[in-house]
Amino acid sequence: MRKRSLLVAVVCGAMGLALVACVPEVPERHYEEGSEIEATLKGNNGPQSLSSIYEEMDERAEEYAPKVITLEDGTQIQRTPDSDGDSVFAGAPSAYNTASLNADNRGCDSCHQDGLADLVRNMQYKHFDLETGLGTSIGVQDCLMCHNDSSWLQHGLTKQFGSLIHGIHSRDTFKGDCMSCHSATADGQGMALWDIAKYDVLSGILSVENVGGNFSYDQDKLGGSLGLTWWPMGDSELDGLLNDAFEEKPLNTELFENWEISISGMVDKPFSITLGELIEQAPSETFISSEQCILNPPAGEFLANAEVTAVPLSWLLEKAGVQEGATTIMPFGADTYTGYPNTLDNIASEGGWLVYKVNGEPLSYLDGYPCRVWFPDHSFPMSVRWVNEIVVGNDDLHWNEGFGIAGVFGGAGSWIGDDESSAEFANKPNVAICNTYEGQIVPVGTPYKFEGYADAINEQVTAVEFSMDGGATWTRFDTSDSDKKKWVYWTFEYTPEEAGAYVLNVRAVSGDGRVSYRPDRIMINAK
Repeated sequence: MRKRSLLVAVVCGAMGLALVACVPEVPERHYEEGSEIEATLKGNNGPQSLSSIYEEMDERAEEYAPKVITLEDGTQIQRTPDSDGDSVFAGAPSAYNTASLNADNRGCDSCHQDGLADLVRNMQYKHFDLETGLGTSIGVQDCLMCHNDSSWLQHGLTKQFGSLIHGIHSRDTFKGDCMSCHSATADGQGMALWDIAKYDVLSGILSVENVGGNFSYDQDKLGGSLGLTWWPMGDSELDGLLNDAFEEKPLNTELFENWEISISGMVDKPFSITLGELIEQAPSETFISSEQCILNPPAGEFLANAEVTAVPLSWLLEKAGVQEGATTIMPFGADTYTGYPNTLDNIASEGGWLVYKVNGEPLSYLDGYPCRVWFPDHSFPMSVRWVNEIVVGNDDLHWNEGFGIAGVFGGAGSWIGDDESSAEFANKPNVAICNTYEGQIVPVGTPYKFEGYADAINEQVTAVEFSMDGGATWTRFDTSDSDKKKWVYWTFEYTPEEAGAYVLNVRAVSGDGRVSYRPDRIMINAK
């Protein structure tokens, strides 16, 4: 297509030069020095040849070339694509994104060059750390999850994202304007966020229908973080322990050996046992399993796929002797936190463990040292840290079990909607692109391997789908033989055959037929 357009340009150029040669001479006209007409003419070069126009446009393209940034690891990124130069005015379109749209100076990263995760980490108001080392692209969508969309956050003021952000940016320290953050719509429907709307506005993004590539996945790849349950709750015996954690003191091995766990409630033989005795007497199991935070936003990093070493809770229950009529267990932590009850039936079918090692190492203090509960088909709030008591009972399930939709048991993730009738899951299934920078420059004609995770909490991930035409077409890759207790860490190898920008969209499909609430997407520049 480009060769054909170039040929048209050359032909038109030749015709244009021929026409210029046929223009009759115009007698030179003189105007009074200093007149308004003379001033106007001095700003006009008069008739120009196509070659001079090309030269001028090329200079303009060079002047407004998108910024190329070299990161500390040597990776080069270009946040704004090269504009589509397939035109007779070769230079003008190639500068459209920067000269006309001013795209290099728009969006969150244009000001917050260390990224939104770093910004949030250093805010006066304490947030969860948005990064756990998975290398996702943290953007304004992550803010919207809590401050606009999420129904778990019931406080009306915190959901007013527009008011919050405009209030913050009304200070004298903000040197931009409305268009620094927004894209104006052509349909009169208002101002869209630039970082969300930009792919529909920027020139030079190539569309690939039914995108093809090599797909594979690995469920044993480890990653993420366990430290994603609530901060310690209330007055507790953990104060000194957590001070040790914040001061990064070595783990207290004596505490580990002597940590006491009691089993009580509807059991025939209530008992207490130290963690050292438990590990000596009970069988331990080592396996890989994933858990996702209930508040994990679409494409977020609040999850882990870890190798855990643990004692099965079934051993403790059998030793205590569960009474007839008992239906649930309730774990308690030393921080006075009570998790949500789990059913004995669920533990029998899906498993439940008391974890004391992760990835071959003892837990950190903040991850629950010396031990925590682990339910692989539930979200992190069920995974109580610093466990020192387990009570067997027949209580009804917590009304807010899993922060989910009524009737959906504890594996429920965060959900979107004003009420249960309009709700849908925000992170079940969840999917993210990892370790690719927004605008990363990659070689033309060379395979580039995208990677990321897909996880559906208590459901199987049955497929991962990719699009490079803005979601008009999707290419599905089957993962129906995957283990639902682990994440699906996928790779997708794609070869850009033509120079230009490409935007990859990815989404996951769960065993219940649910599709990711919001696909993750990222742009690369092939050169």
